Amino acid sequence: MQPTMISSAHLLESLPHKIIEVDPADHSITYVNHYKGMYSAENVLGRPVFDFILLAYHDRYSIYAERAIKENKTMNFELEALSAKGKNWYMAYVTPFKNELGQLRLSFILEDIQDRKDVEFSALLKDYKLRAIMNTTQDGVLSLDRHLRIAEFNEVMNKNFQANTGKELIKGIRIIEYIDPKILGHQTSVFDRVFNGEKISEVELYEVDGKPNFFENHYHPVIDANGEVIGISVLSRNIHQRIKREEQLKETLRQKENLLYEVHHRVKNNLAIISSLVELQEIVAENNHSRDALQKTRQRIKSTALIHELLYEKANFEMICLNTYLKNLFEMLRVSSGCEEVEIEIKGDQITIPGRIAVSVGLLFNELFTNSFKHGFCHVKTGNVAVELIKNDEFVRIEMEESLSGFPEEVDIQTISTTGWTIIRSFLEQLNGTIALTKNPNTHFSIVFSTK
Repeated sequence: MQPTMISSAHLLESLPHKIIEVDPADHSITYVNHYKGMYSAENVLGRPVFDFILLAYHDRYSIYAERAIKENKTMNFELEALSAKGKNWYMAYVTPFKNELGQLRLSFILEDIQDRKDVEFSALLKDYKLRAIMNTTQDGVLSLDRHLRIAEFNEVMNKNFQANTGKELIKGIRIIEYIDPKILGHQTSVFDRVFNGEKISEVELYEVDGKPNFFENHYHPVIDANGEVIGISVLSRNIHQRIKREEQLKETLRQKENLLYEVHHRVKNNLAIISSLVELQEIVAENNHSRDALQKTRQRIKSTALIHELLYEKANFEMICLNTYLKNLFEMLRVSSGCEEVEIEIKGDQITIPGRIAVSVGLLFNELFTNSFKHGFCHVKTGNVAVELIKNDEFVRIEMEESLSGFPEEVDIQTISTTGWTIIRSFLEQLNGTIALTKNPNTHFSIVFSTK
């Protein structure tokens, strides 16, 4: 059997690519093979090749065609052309040759690369979307690979690095090249920890345009599907303005604290002056009844002044330690009452109360302590008072017991009409509180009030 002879025409028709022959003199198509997806030969022969190339690629075609002729070699380039189905991407291989008549022609082999371009376009679109998202944030974003090479960054991060180092970020360059040698050791340690899976947040100081700026930097490991750390993502936020505002707030707070200190100090001093004036009046009082009334008034003023003194001494203008206040108040009153040998024992919970109710609580216990010295210890001048403080949610319970009895069995504290007990009941009402008296045989008070 004789082998079948295959002509060059048959070979051209069987190739898996579109082949076009063009006359470079007028760019008309002189030959086209039959390739699925392209126009038929009847529709293209004799027509300018530009009719089938998108306008945006006319110059590209002309440049590569001229180079192929001039250099007498095959040139390749990408272009978008029209096919029977519409626009399509091709890789064009253009080769100059002479036909059997010695005429110069250009051979174009068009390889369909539309699928590849679709993948590239999809990846590019994702990249554009990612970049758009990254560039909408006011934070700097940086991505590093396993070798600390720059993989991605946004405009904010690039701007910050330029302002700090004078260099633009470049993909593929190791981030180490941008780091100040003074902090390189610390920064390398941070990277090592992140590569070990640790998430790190730090506030770091950098120079931006020659001025110190604080940045809050968050370093996170990038983990692949196998759980391996393959890189580091960095989110950097300039918090310099926030820190400045915080410093301004601290300064404002400090000024307010100084003002409150001065206010409480002046109130305490003014109350001391009033107390002294009352004491002078007490000295010249004509009878014991007047002197006793003035002394009690002076003690009430001093108990209030003591609150303001504790407030400015502790530099806490909102809360006051009840344990400390009761001890100081007791010691002040026992001296003025001439009962220096009477001791106080305070135990139980450490309780702080708001300054806004401290005056009411102070005047209440001023009356109770004064009553103890006047009626309980007035003759013996010795003994002790036990005070236990118990905190229960929004209420405080105080158990106070004297070492002897100062009340007759038949007395009812709810009906005593003296000024002192009227004050006690009045302030308990303000504090939403109660008081109960028991004798066993010592005098025992149970006081409960709200701290709200």
